[in-house]
Amino acid sequence: MVDRNDSETNADHRSPPPGIEHWAPSHDDRDAGHPFRWRTWLRGRLPWLLINLGVAAKGRDCIAAGGWHRWYNHDDKSSHCYHCDVGRPERLWER
Repeated sequence: MVDRNDSETNADHRSPPPGIEHWAPSHDDRDAGHPFRWRTWLRGRLPWLLINLGVAAKGRDCIAAGGWHRWYNHDDKSSHCYHCDVGRPERLWER
């Protein structure tokens, strides 16, 4: 279990853009109100074989689906979203 007081963990759970009222990180890392939260939850629990077969593929774009990106460190140079296939050549996980 991840310590919720860890500054890295808290940085991942920033407030969403204005207009999304139902956001709150839950105890099991599902972002309440996020359109792809169930996929992210499944990806953390299924064997990679099933994920690679497409059972819980990432969404295309959180913003287009009415959500928000939640960034992680992909390779120390670029950021990728936990919920969708979007990546950026910046260190967004540090913000």
